[in-house]
Amino acid sequence: TQLLIKAQKFEEISKDFSAEKAKIESKRERAELGVLKLNNLTYGEVNFKSIAECFRFIRNKYQCFPVGSGGTFVDLGSGSGKGVLAAALMHNFDRCIGIEILEGLHK
Repeated sequence: TQLLIKAQKFEEISKDFSAEKAKIESKRERAELGVLKLNNLTYGEVNFKSIAECFRFIRNKYQCFPVGSGGTFVDLGSGSGKGVLAAALMHNFDRCIGIEILEGLHK
């Protein structure tokens, strides 16, 4: 199915930036900045299946994300960008933007 193909593409693209690597980088940079204990900078990760389910729910409940394309997806606190990648695979947005305060995660 299309969803399986998208999930495989997600895994292929994101295979080099694992959750473990991102957690280590997040902790390292937060310690360096002296903000290790701030809860709003705690690293968490989304997976493709969760994002796909959210999109399916929104599409069905609110008739958003029509078959066509368009719109902008913004992920505040995007971490390593997996949510942005999943969004780009789930809908033909005009733009997908990830905003991350920790430079190491962004890189």
